[in-house]
Amino acid sequence: MQRRLKLLSAIAMPLLLIAAACGDDDDSAAPVTTSAVTTAATTTSGSDTSGGGATTSGGGAATTVSLPDTIATAAIMDLTGAAAFAGTRIKAGMDYAVEDIAKKGFLGQSKINIDYTDAGSDKQRAIDAMTKIANSNAVVMFGPIFSQEAVATVPIAQQRGVPDIVAQSGVPGVVETGDFIFRITPPQTTLIHHTAEQVAKGGAKTAAMIYDASSPTISDLGKNAFPAELKKVSVSVSGSDGFQASDTDFSAILSKLIGTKPDIIGVLATGAKNATIITQLRQLGYQGPIFGQLGMAVGNLDPVKDQADGAFWSADFHPDEQGTTTQEFVKGFTAKTGKAPSNFEAEGFDAVWMFARGLKEAGAVDRKAVKDGITKVAESGFEGAMGSITFEKRDARVPGVLVVYKGGKETLGS
Repeated sequence: MQRRLKLLSAIAMPLLLIAAACGDDDDSAAPVTTSAVTTAATTTSGSDTSGGGATTSGGGAATTVSLPDTIATAAIMDLTGAAAFAGTRIKAGMDYAVEDIAKKGFLGQSKINIDYTDAGSDKQRAIDAMTKIANSNAVVMFGPIFSQEAVATVPIAQQRGVPDIVAQSGVPGVVETGDFIFRITPPQTTLIHHTAEQVAKGGAKTAAMIYDASSPTISDLGKNAFPAELKKVSVSVSGSDGFQASDTDFSAILSKLIGTKPDIIGVLATGAKNATIITQLRQLGYQGPIFGQLGMAVGNLDPVKDQADGAFWSADFHPDEQGTTTQEFVKGFTAKTGKAPSNFEAEGFDAVWMFARGLKEAGAVDRKAVKDGITKVAESGFEGAMGSITFEKRDARVPGVLVVYKGGKETLGS
């Protein structure tokens, strides 16, 4: 009797699998090839490395599931426009993660394909791209990175049930949109205490700031976050004023700020604006110290390296950090590209690895299941290029570092 039941089971199981694969699709539909992946029955441990397979935090039984050979995903990146200096680097980190995941067989033989759309730092282009992605077969999306774009697009992702892992876009109102939205870049507001502490360490008692009022993220830093952090270390704000992204002459604002006689001046701008403002600041006679924010990174101070020497800011990553997973990423990326990664490549790398972990938790190419899987990853955290990454309500947190621009190089501060 038992032999007969076993025989019937052996015959029935393949028939059930065939029926499940075919469903109600048209007979002419092409078959989907799959790759077997072993997933854990419990959440991924925070002790996972960026290069290893999933471990379990509770010792639950492993389950083997099938994933498509190609996993369709999408991304909205600023590959041209004002934020291209960040978008192109985030893309490089994402592309390296895709290769790294495949090389290590983390998803079996399945490979992640990312369909990129260039938003060109334009909000409407980002909205159009998000609408298209929502109607596609992409199981997850990455981006956008510009705050204006993210605030406009994440409601679409939430409404249409598309898991979205955002990089940059540190303005409030992104992850708060709903449970399908995640952010891999820790908001600068969680990191700038390093900058404030360095300001106080240098002996400053007063600080003045010029900030990009057209950027929600930077405007919030200038109006709210920096004044609050500086106050904690007994540094008062002597003056503060904003400019618009279209401005090129900052002399009126800078003259007013210099007139308040600050011990230090903060330049909170994006990309090339930093060099322009610092040049005009020095031309007006200010020779004191300067602090900034992430917009100074990735060579944006190089055109004025002598005038900007000693400037400093907070970051979520530096290639000289000595954590195991950080150095694994740095060595691998450098070997592939011939150059050390910046914080942007690290964020892109960790975003794709977060998705891969979430997909393994989900065990299925289904948006709701993947969202739930990524949520489990966020709840337990993981070790990545940025080191130990934890999350507060789907929003990344890392210890962060101080970066000092010295001798034309972005060095790790103490």
